[in-house]
Amino acid sequence: MVFCIRHLTLILLEVESSYESFSTMAANAVNDPALGGVPFALQLPFGADPGSLTGWLLEKSSTDTPTDIVESVARAFARYAELPPVANAEYEAELTNLYNEILSSDDLCSFLTVSTAPGQPPVVTVVSALARYSVGFGGVSAHNGKSFCFRGEAIDAVQMPPLIEAPELAILFKPRDVVVPNLGQVTGHYANPVASLLMPAPVAGANTVQFARLVFVPKAWAPYFLGGMSPHQAYQTGTALVAGLPTVELRTAAETWLGWLAASCMRQGNAETLSEMNVAWKGVAAERKLLKWASARIAPFRSPLLQNVPFVPQANVGIGVPLQVAAAPAPTQAAFSPMELQSYRAACSLSEAEFSIHCPKIFQAFLDEGRKPERIETVLSKFLVPDLDDDFPVDIFVSQELIKDIKQWKFGYGNDRGFDTCHRGISPFAVIPLTSEHASHRRRAHDRFKAATTVSVDDVARFESNPGPIPRDFEALLSLLWSYQKLLVTLFGKFCSHLLEVNEIRRVLLRGRNHFVTVTQEQIAHILWAIFSDARNFFSLSNQADELPKSGLAITRGMLQSGTILEQACIPMTRLLGKAQAPPPIAALPVTSAGALFPSAPSPFASHVNKGYHAELKTLIALVVAKYPSVRATALLQASTPAVSIATLPFPKGGCLDFYVLGRCDSKSCRYKHQELTSPMGAVKVAKLVTLLTGPCQDYKP
Repeated sequence: MVFCIRHLTLILLEVESSYESFSTMAANAVNDPALGGVPFALQLPFGADPGSLTGWLLEKSSTDTPTDIVESVARAFARYAELPPVANAEYEAELTNLYNEILSSDDLCSFLTVSTAPGQPPVVTVVSALARYSVGFGGVSAHNGKSFCFRGEAIDAVQMPPLIEAPELAILFKPRDVVVPNLGQVTGHYANPVASLLMPAPVAGANTVQFARLVFVPKAWAPYFLGGMSPHQAYQTGTALVAGLPTVELRTAAETWLGWLAASCMRQGNAETLSEMNVAWKGVAAERKLLKWASARIAPFRSPLLQNVPFVPQANVGIGVPLQVAAAPAPTQAAFSPMELQSYRAACSLSEAEFSIHCPKIFQAFLDEGRKPERIETVLSKFLVPDLDDDFPVDIFVSQELIKDIKQWKFGYGNDRGFDTCHRGISPFAVIPLTSEHASHRRRAHDRFKAATTVSVDDVARFESNPGPIPRDFEALLSLLWSYQKLLVTLFGKFCSHLLEVNEIRRVLLRGRNHFVTVTQEQIAHILWAIFSDARNFFSLSNQADELPKSGLAITRGMLQSGTILEQACIPMTRLLGKAQAPPPIAALPVTSAGALFPSAPSPFASHVNKGYHAELKTLIALVVAKYPSVRATALLQASTPAVSIATLPFPKGGCLDFYVLGRCDSKSCRYKHQELTSPMGAVKVAKLVTLLTGPCQDYKP
């Protein structure tokens, strides 16, 4: 290799006694001849935000001198120089030892890499914390024994940096002969306005050097490459960093590292977008255990989430000069007691180390805004706002009960499993949709209640809301579960054990749509009550000795996967089904000493039922309705070939087909006639009608 370790050591010893001001040299670096005379300003792509790699790297390297930086590069290349010749029998064994040193490192080892996504230009970025994943003795996982690392920077303080799977380690770290262009060749190629992204192999004047596809990058320099850039931009950045070193000796010693960046500007053969240093990384469809392992792996190398950010990113900082500390006020956790924090971590299914990384964003909002009800309502309204760009936007009504329960941290509502309070705390019954009219009425009722100067016990009792109507069909059940998932992931994040099981149950129902589409309201009640009971148990458990509570819905999910709905014990079925038509009115209070607190409540809607519905017709239609509860008369009449003509039916003109054919109309906005026949149909008409509808009833499918 073109590198002299002994010479470098002598240089470093000399530099220790003649250290110049780095800020002066860095100011001159932007016009250094090594940059081809083109001004180039160093700039950090990310700030030192809480939870970021940038913040951690800048903090750890803030006291590194230029000598320390060049020494770390020298040690990395020296490790390769220690390898025996390739023909030596010990070569592969020593190379394996080198791999193991990298994989077992307790420090954050960062490397530069070049990769090219399909149809995209090549990108140079940083990969960090390379390690081998092991599921443990006797464990089973598709990822077991594979190596993973993190690419670039974290998206925000909550998410990890992207986790990627590494190819074979020999591809990454085994040295090979690489043609390295000189400065003039790189500068000359990119001086052309129409220059290609990558250079062809130079004909003459280049050196052949042994390089691995990854190159070590010091902590002080790594933040500049975290955002990703083209090979030429990476070469310019590296050149500026090296030019900022205070002495000629140090800059000369770092030329080998700069040679790797020059080699990355060359293309493989005739491939226009494949760099000579290209590595084919793989995306990861991560399982939960792998994600937890990855978050624990990267956690020590991220700046604290709820502490001061002591470093301010500036141009030309982090290359060996102590950073200027700009103290910022730290967010306070005074709004929560230690036991409340412990309870919340348990609800999120996160350990203390994981909580500092994956803490839900809404928790920080609660810290910032405080615990007053109006502040809680503001935060919930912001985080639960429906995404109108989504194919299935979710609109959750933020009730005063939900605000109160979150303010008091009563997620499990004291493990109360009674029907009257099943919509309190965190529960699927808390997100049952309301009509805009009913929601408006509840808001006005609350405003009146707050404005009252005198309130009796009866007023308070009548003001309390009741559980809403449970879904009547399969599609409404899926919609409710989707809303409940949004509430859970917003409040407790994506690792919540209860959330993961609810998500799996919804996926099982979706995959078995053809089987579950005929589910009855009683069966829906059993599914929801199982989820409700698990929520009460899960959110009522406290975190003890880092033993996080686990959802007990695995049995319910397993039964659903086999096509069976598990019946729940002690379920208030009668009361659940009794709420199927409409939510009860909140108001209609008598005048008390406090006056008329509430506006008149809208009368609940009752379906139009055909009391003169013939028994034979009822028997025929009941078979279809039992199988497809959401069937409509118009779709039923068109099910057979040819379709049944409305003109052949013995019903009044302008009459509602659902009312006469199905025996009831559940539409509140229906404007057709719902008058019973003045005289019963004769046997001939009934027989004719049964004959007309037999075919559609047999052929109907949604």
